[in-house]
Amino acid sequence: PHAYHSTAFLIEYRGKYLLYFGDTSSDFLESKKHLETIWKKIAPLIQNKNFYGILLECSFAHADAPNAIYGHLDTKLMMREMHHLAEISQSSLEGLKVIVTHRKESLKKETDALSKIEEELRAFNDLNIEFIFPAQGDRIIL
Repeated sequence: PHAYHSTAFLIEYRGKYLLYFGDTSSDFLESKKHLETIWKKIAPLIQNKNFYGILLECSFAHADAPNAIYGHLDTKLMMREMHHLAEISQSSLEGLKVIVTHRKESLKKETDALSKIEEELRAFNDLNIEFIFPAQGDRIIL
């Protein structure tokens, strides 16, 4: 995002793939389309059912997102990117496992930011993606 660098890893194990992102900015906010390049790379894997899932950060609920998000996604931006992935892959993302990482706590008193992110993603999830919201130390089996 902007002048900062981030990383994504496409991991292969026995012919199946998992995609891991570090901090992520939406292509809809950036001049370069880095995510689109990645979506095009994994589209055939989704089409051929060789794709386990994605670890993708969603730092804020849309309702609580700062006016300028640098290098992070909120819930609406995450879903917008998932729609873009569905378009590019020309595939249903129903059942795709997306492990939601890097959720940020709120500094506001009486605010449960982590639950709000979950609630919004579930409400916006018209693609029937299987969102997984791990707690620290959780073991996840795909």
